[in-house]
Amino acid sequence: MDWLIPHQDRLVILHFLTGGTVNATATTTMAPFHHPAAQIREYLEAEETWWPCSPEFINYCLALLVYSIRYPAVFWNTNKGFSFLFSIALLANSIQNIVALGGISIMYKVQMLGPQNVLHKYDPFLLNTPISMLLYGLSCVIVTTSSCVLYMYGYQKFMAFVSHERDKNNIVLREGKTSLWSYFSHCSAMCVLIALAVCNGPLLYDYTLVYKGSLDGTVLACVIGTILHLFLWIVVWLFLTVKQKWKFKLRVTVGRHMVRNARTIKLVNDIDLADRDSDAMMILAFGKTFR
Repeated sequence: MDWLIPHQDRLVILHFLTGGTVNATATTTMAPFHHPAAQIREYLEAEETWWPCSPEFINYCLALLVYSIRYPAVFWNTNKGFSFLFSIALLANSIQNIVALGGISIMYKVQMLGPQNVLHKYDPFLLNTPISMLLYGLSCVIVTTSSCVLYMYGYQKFMAFVSHERDKNNIVLREGKTSLWSYFSHCSAMCVLIALAVCNGPLLYDYTLVYKGSLDGTVLACVIGTILHLFLWIVVWLFLTVKQKWKFKLRVTVGRHMVRNARTIKLVNDIDLADRDSDAMMILAFGKTFR
């Protein structure tokens, strides 16, 4: 009845109903007040039970896995080494997105409940909640779109190889100049590295504060994963900068011809078109030239 009638007014009503005397000096024993921080910490420090991952999280992980395998598959038939390296880089990006999701979810809950109510050792955060979510969103977008830089590098190397193979048997006088477009992918990789450092730097500082006050393993994995991802990005592009030449396998279908038996099939080493406007064709095979 405390929330319906105050204590003193309830004494007056009881005196009116009973007609007797009621000791107004009697007081009720108040329940001890518990700060919300104690209840929250008691809940967080309780015995942890394993809960299965949500369907949304599983769908997100599967989408990242498929993206990491299918996107580099365009180079698999031409150069398996570069395609494998491309896929490893995208798998690292996927792992970074997954651990970043776990870290930002914990920090968001801590900010919503109040660090002073959750963390044992509380230090003021560098970022507020909207800025933290904004930097997290930007970092995820940058990590996901960084695959375009690797694709651009592979496409440039492939076109350079095709141009070299087309002109190596021709006597062409060219000026010794290098296209600046070949350095665009390296400059883009440097911009990606700087952007990730700017976005993840303040978040890493807040992650360390959360880990210092909670000793949560997910936050620690997020911090280590973010640092290793930046280091791996530097190592990959140092390797791509040192390795200048890539060899690709080309498969060109010139035409089809029906033969009667297998004896008429000969291995052709190279095919060059003598004149694109005419139907004449020059075939080089076994050291002989056929027209």
